[in-house]
Amino acid sequence: MDAAVFSQGLQRTWVSILLMDGSPISYWRSICHTTGLRRPSFISDFSHLKTELTHEDVDCLLITISEKGFVAAGRTVRAIRNGQLGRDPFLPIIIAMDATGPDNVRILIDSGVDGVLLRPLSSGKICDQLRLLTRHRKPFVVTSDYIGPNRRQTSRPGSADIPLLNAPNALHDRIVENATSKTRAARRNEAWNEMMRQRLMRYAENMRFLADRSFPSVLQGDLNTEALKDMRRLAVIAEDAWKRLNADGDAEPLARQIGDVAQRMRSFIQAPTEISRDFLTHLQTDLGRSEHSLTAFLSGAVSEPPSQ
Repeated sequence: MDAAVFSQGLQRTWVSILLMDGSPISYWRSICHTTGLRRPSFISDFSHLKTELTHEDVDCLLITISEKGFVAAGRTVRAIRNGQLGRDPFLPIIIAMDATGPDNVRILIDSGVDGVLLRPLSSGKICDQLRLLTRHRKPFVVTSDYIGPNRRQTSRPGSADIPLLNAPNALHDRIVENATSKTRAARRNEAWNEMMRQRLMRYAENMRFLADRSFPSVLQGDLNTEALKDMRRLAVIAEDAWKRLNADGDAEPLARQIGDVAQRMRSFIQAPTEISRDFLTHLQTDLGRSEHSLTAFLSGAVSEPPSQ
């Protein structure tokens, strides 16, 4: 990228900086000025972050954390990626932190963060990260429990190939194209719809896999730890699938079908030892029907899933 183009683009880039580590605003104001950022905004708590991210034109979020902030930062990033916080689930997100152990780094990577910067920071480090995300941001991958940059070099042995999503990139839109808010919103909406389709497809695959693995034990009365863990995961998947389908008018019959399964899954989780074998047998059958209907609906095999 031409240095002058990048420099001019940085001047109009809106970077929101969430100061979770208590670092002084004066320090970040100085480093942003040296970096060439002329539109930084500084946030000291999560309530202000929620308001900040309602704006369509935020281009990047930088979160500064201390040793105690990894879980909260990971939760924040995951909420953004799942569309539960802000207007852009594809927002470029950078974490600034001290060197730490692999478990803390894994929390951030698994949340869907784009990049991590280690202290001591410099304007050069920040520029390099912004330039990398502007021109060479990784495509997104969508699984049943992760949305974010694809970091796999190769597919896992025996696993199905998961299509990658060319996620909208607010930094590229601002720095390279200076795209309008209308254009940016249209790109987000199109990518959101595809992301939700992929998430629901992963749910269907997981429903089949977890049911095949857990129900044989559960039907025999073997409520072992792994089987119960799978059943809890099934309940979470069914619940979230129902919520997402319920927002789609074309999917109303399927939403009701999966919502009924989710309700019965919750009943089992609340009192697994009190549920009859007959209840579980019918639940297994209806879960299989829901998985089949969901797969057919997402693949376009039917215009509307049949009501059961």
